[in-house]
Amino acid sequence: MAAILGIGTANPPNCITQEDYPDFCFRVTGSNHLTHFKHRFTSLCEKTGIKKRYLHLTEDILRENPSLVDHNAPSLELRQRISEAEIPRLGREAALRATEDWGQPKSEITHLIFCAMQAIHMPGADFRLTVSLGLSPSIRRIMLYHQGCHVSVTALRLAKDIAENNHRARVLVVCCDMTIGSFRLPCEDDGEDLIMQTIYGDGAAAVIVGADLDKSCERPFFRIVGGAQTIIPDSDGALCGRVNENGFSMDRRTKVPGFIASAISCHLNDFLTKMLHDTGTDTIKDWNAVFWVMQATSKPVLDRIEAELQLHKDKLEVSRKVWREYGYMMSSSTLFVLNEVKKRMVEQRNEGSDYGVMVGFGAGLTLDAVVLQMVPLPPTLELAV
Repeated sequence: MAAILGIGTANPPNCITQEDYPDFCFRVTGSNHLTHFKHRFTSLCEKTGIKKRYLHLTEDILRENPSLVDHNAPSLELRQRISEAEIPRLGREAALRATEDWGQPKSEITHLIFCAMQAIHMPGADFRLTVSLGLSPSIRRIMLYHQGCHVSVTALRLAKDIAENNHRARVLVVCCDMTIGSFRLPCEDDGEDLIMQTIYGDGAAAVIVGADLDKSCERPFFRIVGGAQTIIPDSDGALCGRVNENGFSMDRRTKVPGFIASAISCHLNDFLTKMLHDTGTDTIKDWNAVFWVMQATSKPVLDRIEAELQLHKDKLEVSRKVWREYGYMMSSSTLFVLNEVKKRMVEQRNEGSDYGVMVGFGAGLTLDAVVLQMVPLPPTLELAV
């Protein structure tokens, strides 16, 4: 069975507190005179529950490139050019940390799956990462663009299939999403654009997946038991993303939290029960008996999921922590949650083999999930910094 052998995350150095963000946003966009709108925007930022976010775009960059802050200015080419350089660069940082956590040379990596919402170009971010990281030229690459927030879970399912069907395969999965494509002066009449500007942050995360482990030098953290994907019924158009002349924009229904919560309640039980039965494990009768790697997306969504599944308050705490400390980093958010779960597992010397559920959801609406199993840790294992 494929297992996760290393995890790494990375953020740009530019950190902005949520308290300071409205001043930053309205200052760099030259909009401080819009006092009523700024007051409304500040109130929305406060309600998110986010403490800070990391952004590549600094005040200097934005002042030098005024088209990035104008809601109506054509800026796609500029955004693409910046993304082409920065997304592989941030992804490289996360990949290096995942490789360090794994503890084996990069030359052992046989496959690469790179996921990003932006920087669509040829050769792609997968090619640039391969070159900059010094991976084998014959590495087998998969590039996934514009798949949405759930793609990190999709990538884990792909990595599991690759690892279990290619002897000694070691798969590097990298997810990187940045606000370069979507940052602008918020549009007061566009509710979704307002939400994007109050919650989105930049981040990259990477994992190493493999099977047929070398027990002398490799230690798994989680086995990937299995996974599945479904389109939530009657959700067409609930969440859409588009690229236009002034960057990336989102459109969604206000009922998204309800769609997600009801889908998780209805569909997770069916496929998890079958999956665990196939492994000879008892079915899950109590969702509080498993650990959760829930996509860290908005307090309302987490609240609805918690209520729908009748989860104890501590079950989604890791997701809430990632939300508070980083904001919403799209696909990489779920892997940040996984990394936090791993850290706690190591710090608490978890010796069990508990099952857990990793859940991502995105455009469509699409629900993606995998079942994980904690692997008992050897007594000498120390947490990599």
